[in-house]
Amino acid sequence: MLYSSFAVLAIMLLVVVNFDVLIKNDYTESLTIIRPYRLYLYGILLFYLSDFLWGILYEYQLITLCYIDTVVYFLALILAIFLWTRFVVLYLQRKDIFGRLLKGLGFVLLCGQCVMLTVNIFRPVMFDFDAEGVFHALFFRYIQLYAQAGLYFVTSIYALAFSRRSDNTFCHRYHTIGMAGILVSMFLALQAMLPLLPFSSMGYMLGSSLLHTFVLEDEKREKHEELLLLLARERRQREELEQVRKMAYIDSLTGVRNKYAYFEFEQQIDERISSRSIQQLGVIVFDLNNLKDVNDHLGHEAGDRYIKEGCRLICNTFLHSPVFRVGGDEFVVVLEGDDYRNRMELLRSFEEVIDYNNDYDAVVVASGMEEYRPDTDYCYQCIFERADKKMYVRKMQLKEQKA
Repeated sequence: MLYSSFAVLAIMLLVVVNFDVLIKNDYTESLTIIRPYRLYLYGILLFYLSDFLWGILYEYQLITLCYIDTVVYFLALILAIFLWTRFVVLYLQRKDIFGRLLKGLGFVLLCGQCVMLTVNIFRPVMFDFDAEGVFHALFFRYIQLYAQAGLYFVTSIYALAFSRRSDNTFCHRYHTIGMAGILVSMFLALQAMLPLLPFSSMGYMLGSSLLHTFVLEDEKREKHEELLLLLARERRQREELEQVRKMAYIDSLTGVRNKYAYFEFEQQIDERISSRSIQQLGVIVFDLNNLKDVNDHLGHEAGDRYIKEGCRLICNTFLHSPVFRVGGDEFVVVLEGDDYRNRMELLRSFEEVIDYNNDYDAVVVASGMEEYRPDTDYCYQCIFERADKKMYVRKMQLKEQKA
């Protein structure tokens, strides 16, 4: 049972450490080595299972079942090295003759093992059980194990040699692959000399642990850093896009929202009116008096200052409502919430300032306000048109007062 106990420990360690590799998920699938590495782990897992069963079956002298399991054991052993050579060559991304030769040798050993195991059924050449149920290792069993150990060693030297021509990012990974292969080859050689001890399981357990710790985890860290960089780049692009969007929706002269933002806001109001999700809404239309005279007599710079001052008067009064510049001298404020409830007081305060300015030749802004009527207003424009008419009435009144 001691023999099987070690195999159980190896199975548990492999599954726990490599669970995210054995079970497919979107993150691990993005790693370059994951598919060949997963197949290699499956090969090792099959070997562990056969090694575990062999210890139990041999101890209880279930010779027929033990014979079958021994066949599976040797098949799993050679399958693991075939998948190992495939993994190493694919990970190194080598398409040279030596890389193809290594993969070919792995396949040749796999086919040779199958032939030897078939022959062994009729004439024992690899292993046998005597009449007392004692296992005997035969000549070709040693040949196969030493050949596998040799292929592991050669593949590992190939990885180590290739690491010398690689940058620092991959160099230590290739070193790890090389050292893991050399470690497994050493334990396979020990297994050949001492067939009743679980040296193969020990070697695979140590080798797969090295690969997971220093190769796979390093790949994960690199992928994680790439994802962080992508997220940071996406965040910057989103911020830049939002900044461009704000710039496109902000009036460059006054700093309030421009007509493009106004048209979008109008569409939103129309949608809310259509869905009956709005009950209280006020619209105030503003127009600057005397802007043409200022431009004609004092120049456009003075006209710009006039517009900015008029905008400042509007913004200082309607602090909690969006202000839009929708034309050269025209502004619109949309009232909701507290500003809507205090609309009469706010408008009266604004008009008092304008009346004072009108008397002392300061900036004069005409205004007209209207409220949303749920029973008759089917769109925003209905409210705006009434407010616009009131603004023109106020505009005429201010001019008459001045005259």
